[in-house]
Amino acid sequence: MTVPGDSTLLKFAAVFRLFRRPPRLTLPAPQRAFAERTYAWLIENFGLARLMETPHLQPTQAQFPYSDLHDPQQLEALVQQLCTHIHLQRAQINVEVFDDTAYRNWQGSDEEPLGTYQEYSSGERYLVRLSRSSFGHKPTLIVVLAHELMHAHLLGKGYLDHSDPWHEMKNDLALVFFGFGMLQANAGVVVNELKAGNVGYLTPELLGYALALNCWLAGKDAQLVEHHVSRGSHLGFFREALNYLEKGGETALDKKRLQQSGSQEQLQRRIYAQRNSRDLHARKALFDELIKTHPENAEGWKGRGYCFLRMDEFQQALSDLERALRLAPRDAETLSRRAHCLLRLGRTDAAKKDLDAALQFDPKNSLPWRNLGLWHFERKEYNEAYGMLVKAQQLQARTELIHYYLGLVHLERGSKLSAEWEFEQSKKAQETILETYPEL
Repeated sequence: MTVPGDSTLLKFAAVFRLFRRPPRLTLPAPQRAFAERTYAWLIENFGLARLMETPHLQPTQAQFPYSDLHDPQQLEALVQQLCTHIHLQRAQINVEVFDDTAYRNWQGSDEEPLGTYQEYSSGERYLVRLSRSSFGHKPTLIVVLAHELMHAHLLGKGYLDHSDPWHEMKNDLALVFFGFGMLQANAGVVVNELKAGNVGYLTPELLGYALALNCWLAGKDAQLVEHHVSRGSHLGFFREALNYLEKGGETALDKKRLQQSGSQEQLQRRIYAQRNSRDLHARKALFDELIKTHPENAEGWKGRGYCFLRMDEFQQALSDLERALRLAPRDAETLSRRAHCLLRLGRTDAAKKDLDAALQFDPKNSLPWRNLGLWHFERKEYNEAYGMLVKAQQLQARTELIHYYLGLVHLERGSKLSAEWEFEQSKKAQETILETYPEL
């Protein structure tokens, strides 16, 4: 019997691969490419280690020990649990419940949202609103709450921008990345049975592929998915996708390269930890690093521009803020910061245009109202300035430097006692970098 040599075996293997039938994948190629690009972006920002360390969250009583989420204490415990899992500070999140039962169309309309997200001024606090109808099924409520909290994490911290037309789908892929995929699959089942529309923005094929990416890239336990995903279509697409990846199906993701890719997560955390620091030079150095490593990140330019603005280096601030707006042109906070620079440079007409645009994009953001108050102040229209500053304070009591500027307006209006009170509040809040309060 003749035993073929190594070269002969290699030739046989090459011929076998040439004629081997490629593994099947129902997910269309453009959607597969979108999922892979999003996962590459998530790994770049949060690291492959985060994916590997984050467990699959299971729709079990052991992981979510809540018997009645209508109970405020149990709901609070769930909010705290998800904030910890996503790496959000609980104190930054306000949660409200709205009653949608009178308006929801139980014949399949999904026009009424199950949850909403709103960012307060300066991106430091977020409002999450949950629909009453989402409380009828625990996995659904968990997914709705997680979806809105993920907005706070990705949009609030500058990883995503509202102007990105795909930010909702990226947000839901991030949920799978952060371990919520099995809950997402199960939430969609119950809502469909109630004819209230799907939860989230992922098709079953796309969700199945994302779950498979978790297992393939990070060695997640596929048996857990098999055990806990209750709907046949989601499970079928997951099995198909995992087989596709394990059998060498075409993919743009290179596991070895991804393992070597850098991560923004630690840098973003350092920036976030310094958000209230009075050391502007230290904060600027962090934004310098972010700009150097990720020049396409608008938050780097926006943050450094803010540092220059507080240092009274208005021309440099203007340059950075304009770069940020090229990357995220509908950002109301950046428009408001640029308006502040333009005011300080004497370009009041251009400043007014920026403020009008900022209010058009985000009328509930207090910062453009505050800067509109400064615009009137520069024109010596003190009553109008006072009205705009009070409007900003009503929207967000912690609007930056609000007491300081109200104090200046009261001085110009001859209200010395009111000015003293506002300056005292400003000092307590440590609003200014330098002790620049007027002599009274």
